[in-house]
Amino acid sequence: LRALRETADRAVGPKGSSTENFKTLVDLVSKPKDV
Repeated sequence: LRALRETADRAVGPKGSSTENFKTLVDLVSKPKDV
């Protein structure tokens, strides 16, 4: 869970559009664990 939160913090970081970053985060969360 901590790793996921760190990834989320990075995705919503100072650079880039938060909408685009949210899509990336959703993609990360949606991937199967074994990938």
